[in-house]
Amino acid sequence: MLSAINLDGVNLETIGQGAFTGCVMLSELTLGTKVSFVGASAFAGCYGLDNVTVGENVAFIGARAFDHCEGIVLTMTGTTVPKLGGRIFSEENSENPPQFTIRIPASYTINYVDENSDWRVYAGHFQEY
Repeated sequence: MLSAINLDGVNLETIGQGAFTGCVMLSELTLGTKVSFVGASAFAGCYGLDNVTVGENVAFIGARAFDHCEGIVLTMTGTTVPKLGGRIFSEENSENPPQFTIRIPASYTINYVDENSDWRVYAGHFQEY
């Protein structure tokens, strides 16, 4: 039963498309400093995924990477803003909006809300630390 993945110090640069889709027991994930690419739907359907630490070198997160990961807290640790391949969480709708938090270093919040940032759509979910 896989409940936690810590890739810090692991020589892995890419998490492929759908790599961990449906790992419902996964609750903690640390994308280490070597990971630079997270494929589409990589962690989709990981219903138990509560906390994800995004390493400083993650440059791209694919569409729906965290689809149906309700209540997830994504903690961004890098100084650069990763590009997004589309919406990374479940689609928002008025009847059942997805619940998630994106923790961002306070000194870099401006980079996430910049008019050219893919992350602007999530501004209501930002929490500075």
